[in-house]
Amino acid sequence: MRGKTYCASRLWTLPGSAHPSDHLSRTQISLDDGGNINTGLRIYTDGSKTEKGVGAAFCVLTDVNITHRWSTRLSLRNTVFQAEILALLKAVKHADALPIQQLTILVDNQENIKSAANSKSHNSITRKNFKLLHSHPHIRVSWIKAHAGYIGNEEADRLAKEAAETENFPETPLEFPKPFIKTFLRQKMLATWQMAWDDGDTGRLIHNIIPKVNLQPSNWTHNEVLFFTGHGPFPSLLQRFNLA
Repeated sequence: MRGKTYCASRLWTLPGSAHPSDHLSRTQISLDDGGNINTGLRIYTDGSKTEKGVGAAFCVLTDVNITHRWSTRLSLRNTVFQAEILALLKAVKHADALPIQQLTILVDNQENIKSAANSKSHNSITRKNFKLLHSHPHIRVSWIKAHAGYIGNEEADRLAKEAAETENFPETPLEFPKPFIKTFLRQKMLATWQMAWDDGDTGRLIHNIIPKVNLQPSNWTHNEVLFFTGHGPFPSLLQRFNLA
């Protein structure tokens, strides 16, 4: 259908055209619980954020045996969603290096899956996920319910938390999220503004009234502005400009 892409049993609307290069194959993505998938190779991914840090991980399950584990630590400034999409990227790359076979990557965050299926995503990691999945249609990605007792999901969760809470764990540098950058720049700007306001030579009367800078305007009336700034019809101001 025009402007739409079929993903397993669901229909998604993605931005842009309906060109085949803009979406994954209809059987490649599923938002139904894949916990009952017990055939073929299964890779479970997860991300975790605690007070100590952020971690990403995946593990490979063959039958009932975990045959491979991967995990990394991220900066505390990174988000858990960044950890989850990174874990998916590493899982897809690992799957790409394996012989072509029946293979499913199980992810417990549906937004992670949706972003991987969106060719127009503004996130560089999710765009990489889309490109890799698009070029390897034998790799399926399915949602799985978290903390439901699935061995692979529990192990991926454990690995991610371990990486997040271990300070000397190998760390993967990752770009900071936009909300953090915006907050950082805002705080930097306010600090610079405050320093200029404290050290300035003018507006000292107003500084005594409003010592702290703020992006929220003060609810002063017009007459209050004239009075506190001294820029009203006062004799001192009129004499200053030889108007008295």
